[in-house]
Amino acid sequence: MYEFLTDVKNELNNCFKKEFGVWDFEVLPTFISFETFNEQVVKNVLECLRQTKRKKIGEFMSEFVVAMHSLLYLDEQDKRCSSALIAESLAVQSSLVRKVLGCLERHHVVTCQKGKLGGYTLIKNLEDITLGDIQDSLDKPLLTVYKNERGIDMDNQLSRTMNPYVDLLCGELNEEIVKYLRTITLEDVKNKISEIDPMR
Repeated sequence: MYEFLTDVKNELNNCFKKEFGVWDFEVLPTFISFETFNEQVVKNVLECLRQTKRKKIGEFMSEFVVAMHSLLYLDEQDKRCSSALIAESLAVQSSLVRKVLGCLERHHVVTCQKGKLGGYTLIKNLEDITLGDIQDSLDKPLLTVYKNERGIDMDNQLSRTMNPYVDLLCGELNEEIVKYLRTITLEDVKNKISEIDPMR
């Protein structure tokens, strides 16, 4: 039983960290007691958490926003910064920052120096980085609709065609979103932030 629960803990961590980079199994509600678990109960809890993850996706900072904020922070600091320092500014876990900046490094937007004194450095000017470039580096659609994949009546035309249509619609919308993002540079974002800053 202990080995099974350990496997479940690892699966839960992988499930949430893959999506958000911010989940820790230890924050599960205290009423979930290992002593009362059996295999089916654990599976039910796991499914419930997966559904909760989908419902609460909007409560977590998206990788796109983390990327945009991180690059503007690096420009503001004008020096090499650790993932921990950037994460503190964004109030997210440093693992999420490393994941996002790793994508940007592969697209030659930042460089990373390993080691105790290492960190990330911005190597492109803000006016040369569009929000579309950031989205391309993440290789993940901004717009995603979670659909019911179970219990579909394949004998009913509406039931069997709705999900494919929603996929098509999301694909078209994401293409239009990226087209628009290509018209906005990080320099534009920086200037806009200065305009709307309530503390200025």
